[in-house]
Amino acid sequence: MKLATLNINWANKSKSKNHCLKIEKFLNAQDFHFLILTEAINLDLPNFPFKYLSEQIPENIRYENLNYPEYLKGEKAYRTIIYSKFPSVKKHHVIDGKTSLAQEFETEIGNIIIYTTIIGT
Repeated sequence: MKLATLNINWANKSKSKNHCLKIEKFLNAQDFHFLILTEAINLDLPNFPFKYLSEQIPENIRYENLNYPEYLKGEKAYRTIIYSKFPSVKKHHVIDGKTSLAQEFETEIGNIIIYTTIIGT
């Protein structure tokens, strides 16, 4: 079972679209069962048929001193996203849905709960 976590810093959307494509190409080439991204935008990762997102950061307002859609050139911002090769069998309650996410998955080696969060907001 391969699990990876990576803070992609919004895929540096403020820099260029090409940078985001490089990140997608790299991640698509990996053979992870689960991929957890933080400071994430919704990437095109067809190797993962399932995707679970934290609540979207509010649009068109300053939120935590930043207008995210403006900064990210129109992209929706998520603190965390879980990409998976397995469907989730249960969503677990978290205190702050914008910063955290908890999903339970049934795998060939048994159930696993993945809790992901971002620290410092």
